[in-house]
Amino acid sequence: MPAWCLYRDAARKEHLGREAEAARAEIANLRPQEARFQDAPLKVYGQHDEATIAQMRNSMSVGVVKGVICADGHLGYAQPVGGVIAYEKQISISGVGFDIGCGNMAARLDTPFESIRDAAPLLARDIAKVISFGVG
Repeated sequence: MPAWCLYRDAARKEHLGREAEAARAEIANLRPQEARFQDAPLKVYGQHDEATIAQMRNSMSVGVVKGVICADGHLGYAQPVGGVIAYEKQISISGVGFDIGCGNMAARLDTPFESIRDAAPLLARDIAKVISFGVG
């Protein structure tokens, strides 16, 4: 392995340690999670950097029912890429992997859902044909 790889890896480890510490500090300053969500389970598949798990715990600090970090999880912008968070009555689109070019499969319409309920599957299919989601 070239010497520069060792320096790069050491710098990355140091950087991840600083980010993990910052995430722990943020968590300490947040208002407490509602009692019924305080023990929201986090399932972790595979081995992950401490910073990735700290970022996920930070993401799970408000109104979260359950969280998962998948085997390919790594630090993201708002929550770990490969992390999935279930909120009560909410959907999080921030978990999409922005760093790998994923798209948010959402389209805002001026039409009330009730008036397009029957056509929604066809509309979603047509939107997916026109707008690129993810790689490819």
